[in-house]
Amino acid sequence: SRGTDENARPRTAVPRVAAPALSKAAAPQVGSTAGARTEILGDSELLSLLRQHNSKFAPKPEYEPRQHSVKAVKEWERAHGQRYHELSMESRAEANREITAMQSDKPPPDPLFAFSRGSWKPMNAV
Repeated sequence: SRGTDENARPRTAVPRVAAPALSKAAAPQVGSTAGARTEILGDSELLSLLRQHNSKFAPKPEYEPRQHSVKAVKEWERAHGQRYHELSMESRAEANREITAMQSDKPPPDPLFAFSRGSWKPMNAV
């Protein structure tokens, strides 16, 4: 049964304390140059240290939808001897340009042949 535990402590109300209000003189005015942000921005030594620290980390890649078919990517991988998914962001951009060029170099498909149920056969064949 609930609430009949002899060892349970009774609940007590916790008084809430209001946050101290800043006086108008202490609070930085909107649009003013006062405040911690300008102190940080003004410290060039700290900014250079931050830039040096951030340069150690590669940028996180953002999601890019697939631009080419799996078949086209596999053809590029065979032609170049590299794995597409192991490339860096910059190398993938270059690979995408190369795949696009490879696809534009291909002749258009022969209209006399059509793909039907997993096998190639002439359209006029019975």
